[in-house]
Amino acid sequence: RYIDPDHDAINSTTAGTILGAQIIAVRLWMLMRADPPEAGFTDTLTYTTPDADFNITPCAPGGGCPYPSDHRRLAVSKTILLRNTR
Repeated sequence: RYIDPDHDAINSTTAGTILGAQIIAVRLWMLMRADPPEAGFTDTLTYTTPDADFNITPCAPGGGCPYPSDHRRLAVSKTILLRNTR
């Protein structure tokens, strides 16, 4: 989410927009998955996106599952503070 009061990319009159606000930090989240499946490994964790819009729950491989449980995953996040923003 970001605020862009000077351009038309974001409608600055929508609810939740703070007029005159400046970005002072950026937070990045990534969920990485190993490319090859690993025999004998089962991922039983549930991964929640930062805004909790949906959960990624690994399931049994095969059968058209979008998140097969036989892959290793790593969830990482990083907050970057921006200098000289005020």
